Amino acid sequence: SRIVNMASSYHFQSDGTMLLPKIDENTNEIVGPPDAAFASHTNYLHKSKSYGNNKLAQLLHMKELQSRLASTDNNYIKTATTCPGWASTNMPPKGLLGKFIRANAFTPKAGTLSAMYGILNNDCKGGEFIGNSIDTFAHFKFFGNALIILSKLGLRDIAVDLLAMYI
Repeated sequence: SRIVNMASSYHFQSDGTMLLPKIDENTNEIVGPPDAAFASHTNYLHKSKSYGNNKLAQLLHMKELQSRLASTDNNYIKTATTCPGWASTNMPPKGLLGKFIRANAFTPKAGTLSAMYGILNNDCKGGEFIGNSIDTFAHFKFFGNALIILSKLGLRDIAVDLLAMYI
Protein backbone atom coordinates (compact mmCIF):
# COMPACT_ATOMS: atom_id res chain seq x y z
CA SER A 1 0.00 0.00 0.00
CA ARG A 2 1.13 3.58 -0.65
CA ILE A 3 0.42 7.04 0.66
CA VAL A 4 1.70 9.59 -1.83
CA ASN A 5 1.69 13.31 -1.11
CA MET A 6 2.18 15.90 -3.84
CA ALA A 7 4.43 18.68 -2.54
CA SER A 8 7.25 20.56 -4.23
CA SER A 9 11.00 20.72 -4.52
CA TYR A 10 10.54 24.26 -3.17
CA HIS A 11 10.92 22.72 0.28
CA PHE A 12 14.62 23.45 -0.34
CA GLN A 13 13.72 27.14 -0.12
CA SER A 14 12.85 26.89 3.56
CA ASP A 15 15.71 27.42 5.96
CA GLY A 16 13.34 27.24 8.94
CA THR A 17 13.87 30.82 10.13
CA MET A 18 10.23 31.75 9.53
CA LEU A 19 9.25 28.98 11.91
CA LEU A 20 11.19 30.37 14.87
CA PRO A 21 9.38 32.52 17.44
CA LYS A 22 10.48 36.11 18.05
CA ILE A 23 13.05 36.20 20.84
CA ASP A 24 14.04 39.22 22.93
CA GLU A 25 17.83 39.46 22.53
CA ASN A 26 18.29 40.85 26.06
CA THR A 27 16.12 38.42 28.02
CA ASN A 28 16.17 35.46 25.59
CA GLU A 29 12.40 35.14 26.14
CA ILE A 30 9.78 34.52 23.49
CA VAL A 31 8.05 37.83 22.72
CA GLY A 32 6.04 36.97 19.63
CA PRO A 33 4.90 34.32 17.18
CA PRO A 34 7.03 33.25 14.19
CA ASP A 35 6.78 35.16 10.90
CA ALA A 36 5.07 32.15 9.33
CA ALA A 37 2.05 32.81 11.58
CA PHE A 38 1.16 36.04 9.80
CA ALA A 39 -1.13 35.32 6.87
CA SER A 40 -1.81 39.05 6.67
CA HIS A 41 1.63 39.66 5.13
CA THR A 42 0.97 40.13 1.44
CA ASN A 43 4.40 40.81 -0.03
CA TYR A 44 5.84 38.35 -2.54
CA LEU A 45 8.85 37.38 -0.40
CA HIS A 46 6.66 36.37 2.56
CA LYS A 47 4.33 34.38 0.30
CA SER A 48 7.25 32.67 -1.41
CA LYS A 49 8.91 31.70 1.88
CA SER A 50 5.56 30.56 3.29
CA TYR A 51 5.15 28.27 0.28
CA GLY A 52 8.57 26.73 0.94
CA ASN A 53 7.77 26.25 4.64
CA ASN A 54 4.48 24.60 3.74
CA LYS A 55 6.21 22.18 1.37
CA LEU A 56 8.86 21.38 3.98
CA ALA A 57 6.09 20.65 6.51
CA GLN A 58 4.44 18.27 4.03
CA LEU A 59 7.72 16.43 3.47
CA LEU A 60 8.47 16.17 7.20
CA HIS A 61 4.92 14.96 7.89
CA MET A 62 5.32 12.11 5.42
CA LYS A 63 8.73 11.14 6.85
CA GLU A 64 7.24 11.07 10.36
CA LEU A 65 4.26 9.05 9.16
CA GLN A 66 6.63 6.54 7.53
CA SER A 67 8.62 6.29 10.74
CA ARG A 68 5.49 5.58 12.77
CA LEU A 69 4.16 3.06 10.25
CA ALA A 70 7.50 1.23 10.21
CA SER A 71 7.34 0.76 13.98
CA THR A 72 3.92 -0.94 13.84
CA ASP A 73 2.32 -3.91 12.14
CA ASN A 74 1.56 -1.53 9.26
CA ASN A 75 5.16 -1.56 8.02
CA TYR A 76 3.95 -2.75 4.60
CA ILE A 77 2.52 0.75 3.98
CA LYS A 78 5.04 3.05 2.27
CA THR A 79 4.90 6.83 2.02
CA ALA A 80 6.41 9.13 -0.59
CA THR A 81 6.42 12.85 -1.24
CA THR A 82 6.52 13.87 -4.88
CA CYS A 83 7.08 17.01 -6.94
CA PRO A 84 5.41 17.57 -10.31
CA GLY A 85 7.96 20.19 -11.38
CA TRP A 86 6.74 23.39 -12.99
CA ALA A 87 3.41 22.28 -14.42
CA SER A 88 1.36 24.46 -16.72
CA THR A 89 -1.31 25.60 -14.26
CA ASN A 90 -2.74 28.96 -13.23
CA MET A 91 -0.09 29.38 -10.47
CA PRO A 92 2.62 31.29 -12.40
CA PRO A 93 2.44 35.07 -12.07
CA LYS A 94 1.10 37.31 -14.79
CA GLY A 95 3.48 39.19 -17.04
CA LEU A 96 6.72 38.23 -18.73
CA LEU A 97 7.89 35.83 -16.00
CA GLY A 98 4.58 33.98 -16.06
CA LYS A 99 4.68 33.71 -19.86
CA PHE A 100 8.21 32.30 -19.68
CA ILE A 101 7.22 29.74 -17.04
CA ARG A 102 4.10 28.63 -18.90
CA ALA A 103 6.07 28.30 -22.16
CA ASN A 104 8.65 26.04 -20.47
CA ALA A 105 6.44 24.17 -18.01
CA PHE A 106 5.48 20.53 -18.06
CA THR A 107 1.99 19.67 -19.21
CA PRO A 108 -0.33 18.73 -16.33
CA LYS A 109 -0.18 15.13 -17.59
CA ALA A 110 3.64 15.11 -17.47
CA GLY A 111 3.45 16.67 -14.01
CA THR A 112 1.76 13.51 -12.72
CA LEU A 113 4.70 11.26 -13.63
CA SER A 114 6.52 11.67 -10.31
CA ALA A 115 3.35 10.77 -8.41
CA MET A 116 2.79 7.74 -10.61
CA TYR A 117 6.38 6.68 -9.98
CA GLY A 118 5.77 7.03 -6.24
CA ILE A 119 2.66 4.88 -6.49
CA LEU A 120 3.97 2.17 -8.81
CA ASN A 121 7.69 1.82 -8.02
CA ASN A 122 8.24 -1.44 -6.16
CA ASP A 123 11.64 -0.26 -4.92
CA CYS A 124 10.07 2.45 -2.74
CA LYS A 125 11.45 2.01 0.79
CA GLY A 126 9.20 4.68 2.27
CA GLY A 127 9.74 8.30 3.17
CA GLU A 128 11.37 9.22 -0.16
CA PHE A 129 11.14 12.51 -1.96
CA ILE A 130 10.51 11.78 -5.64
CA GLY A 131 10.68 14.55 -8.11
CA ASN A 132 12.46 15.95 -11.02
CA SER A 133 16.11 16.82 -11.47
CA ILE A 134 16.36 19.14 -8.43
CA ASP A 135 16.20 16.24 -6.00
CA THR A 136 19.35 14.86 -7.61
CA PHE A 137 21.32 17.73 -6.06
CA ALA A 138 20.19 16.73 -2.58
CA HIS A 139 22.17 13.49 -2.83
CA PHE A 140 25.48 15.38 -3.04
CA LYS A 141 27.17 15.92 0.32
CA PHE A 142 27.82 19.59 -0.43
CA PHE A 143 24.15 20.46 -1.02
CA GLY A 144 23.10 21.03 2.61
CA ASN A 145 26.14 23.19 3.32
CA ALA A 146 25.59 25.10 0.09
CA LEU A 147 22.04 25.97 1.18
CA ILE A 148 23.32 27.19 4.56
CA ILE A 149 25.94 29.39 2.89
CA LEU A 150 23.41 30.72 0.38
CA SER A 151 21.08 31.56 3.29
CA LYS A 152 23.79 33.51 5.10
CA LEU A 153 24.57 35.42 1.90
CA GLY A 154 20.87 36.16 1.33
CA LEU A 155 20.94 34.23 -1.97
CA ARG A 156 18.98 31.08 -1.09
CA ASP A 157 15.71 32.26 -2.68
CA ILE A 158 17.40 33.22 -5.93
CA ALA A 159 19.31 29.92 -6.08
CA VAL A 160 16.17 27.84 -5.48
CA ASP A 161 14.27 29.85 -8.11
CA LEU A 162 17.08 29.19 -10.61
CA LEU A 163 17.13 25.48 -9.77
CA ALA A 164 13.36 25.35 -10.18
CA MET A 165 13.70 26.92 -13.62
CA TYR A 166 16.31 24.32 -14.50
CA ILE A 167 13.94 21.43 -13.92
